[in-house]
Amino acid sequence: MWVTIMKRSIKILFFASIIFIIIYLIAGKKFFHNDQGDDSRYLSLFSEAAVLVKNHYVEEVAPEIMFPGAFSAMVSGLDKYSSYLDIKKSQLYQLYQSGNFYSLGISGLKENQYFTIKDVLCHSPADEAGLEYGDVIKAVNGNSMYSLSFWEMFLSILSDRSVGMELKVRKSGSSEVQTFNLKTIFIPKKTRVIQLNNDIHLMELRRIDRAGVKYVKEAMKTSAGSKWVIDLRRYGWGDFESFLELTKVFVNRSVPLSVEARKGQVDFIVGSPAAPVYHCVFVINASTILYSELLAQVLKSINAVLVGQKTSGFTPRLKHIYLQDGSSVLLTDGIFKINGKRTLGCGIVPQFEIKRKDSNQLFSRCIALLEGK
Repeated sequence: MWVTIMKRSIKILFFASIIFIIIYLIAGKKFFHNDQGDDSRYLSLFSEAAVLVKNHYVEEVAPEIMFPGAFSAMVSGLDKYSSYLDIKKSQLYQLYQSGNFYSLGISGLKENQYFTIKDVLCHSPADEAGLEYGDVIKAVNGNSMYSLSFWEMFLSILSDRSVGMELKVRKSGSSEVQTFNLKTIFIPKKTRVIQLNNDIHLMELRRIDRAGVKYVKEAMKTSAGSKWVIDLRRYGWGDFESFLELTKVFVNRSVPLSVEARKGQVDFIVGSPAAPVYHCVFVINASTILYSELLAQVLKSINAVLVGQKTSGFTPRLKHIYLQDGSSVLLTDGIFKINGKRTLGCGIVPQFEIKRKDSNQLFSRCIALLEGK
């Protein structure tokens, strides 16, 4: 079965590559302004190859498989953050934005063409099944993860209701592929506060949106005088305007931030010298991405106390655009810079690095730092 899945994936990628090149060459005359002589020559060659494949390949490939595969190859070939999403995954992405999705409690990244687990939520289905950091998800419900974009992989393990999922997983440190049958559950996505001891609170910052920032402000104000562990590993979603507002809570100085876009660079000032001074430490790891990681990058620039593991530099500004049939594309339409330096692809190392094997000591270390020990 596993060999069949791989063969199917390779076949789809083969056809997708041909279609992508043809689309690119055709579109190139209008959008990319390539030399038309070269376009015509390569278009002729690949048209000839496409006809040969159509007439001589052993099996027919359905358009609903071949063309979406071509779209995916075209967009995900731009960078590791952009993606084409079919209709189902576009709907899941919308649920992901709203926080109304079901999951297995897994965070991860695309590595070596598959989805590698970087964090597992305690007491989640993945945790109870024994999945852990470093495990590699190779297939979901019989569909190979091989060479999909990050977003296609990530959305494959989300659902709009509680459903069963069959995962093919290569456990960390092993070459054997095991089967796990799990069921997605609804996991609350709202930022929450937990009291760790008399004067230290833990805040799991899960969403950087208007409601989330309002909650953070009220919680910090209500517990004035407390010390805080701000956990940036559970990030769910956010928007740029809310991110800017949140920096005025945690960043008590002005930091230059700019966005490189196709039409030029736009400059911002994040943080505020008038912000209250809170006694905080911030927890990060490889699952700290997007605006959560961008916040960590800003905090790093002012020497705030960061604890945990290195981040991945997953900080593109993304634009989600729907196509006529309900499918969509996610495109990197901006690159952030802090103090003139790009953040994209540049993970940050915390001042106090906690090795994965010692992760059960993470909060003890945070408390000791806050208490000056």
